[in-house]
Amino acid sequence: MPAATPPNLIPSPHSGLESGILSFDHTGETIGPALGCRAFAETQAAKAGSVHVAAGRSTFELRNCTIAGARFHARIEYLGESLQRIDLMMLSGRDGASWADWTRANEMARKRAHESWAAAAIGRELLLKPYLMPEPIIPFDAGEDHPRHAVFPWGELLSFYDSKGGASYLSLCYGVKPTPEE
Repeated sequence: MPAATPPNLIPSPHSGLESGILSFDHTGETIGPALGCRAFAETQAAKAGSVHVAAGRSTFELRNCTIAGARFHARIEYLGESLQRIDLMMLSGRDGASWADWTRANEMARKRAHESWAAAAIGRELLLKPYLMPEPIIPFDAGEDHPRHAVFPWGELLSFYDSKGGASYLSLCYGVKPTPEE
């Protein structure tokens, strides 16, 4: 039976990504834009990970946590008490023991899995993210590695592939004013 939710955690009537709220299956706790850093630091989810504090930023690293039925490594960043960003990397059976096992095909499969999971959580597909020129431009021949996103009142949900880092991520960016979806 999950632990009782402490009163300082977000009541979660929708408990969904469309609200900017993530629920940790393994603890029953939630995190979202209304949960401050000190309150999050007191959760079981945070205590199971590690934290780095520097220059007013607190970064929590949570390994192998389950969110809405999928396993992720999560990186949660606060600036002061404000939640700024959550980066998620889905774990898969394709993950190797070292960089020698890395393939671009596996990372593109992870990116597709991120997008499928997010679409199920928000009830709609992620759209191609426009390039920010004087006016937003959607590339004509965007490949599978092109960023995709969804815009919400709380911020933006992004799926992207970092070609230099060789990894795919799902990011929830809070409080940003992204360009509208095309």
